[in-house]
Amino acid sequence: MISICCLSLYYYFETSDLLPSLLEETRGTYTQEFKANFVSGLLKYGTLAIGSSIFIILSFILIKERIFKAR
Repeated sequence: MISICCLSLYYYFETSDLLPSLLEETRGTYTQEFKANFVSGLLKYGTLAIGSSIFIILSFILIKERIFKAR
């Protein structure tokens, strides 16, 4: 369930104009832009990494259980 929420949140961040509009508001000094880009990148790709890793780990555990149960 968490995996699906994270992946759908990543898709929302990718398709919406929420993050680009927030980045436009922080136009100013170089450090402010860097911080905003860094945080938005962590948020965006963090949800992708967490969602996909949870899905992969749970799939691996399920396949492992079925293989050992079949023996």
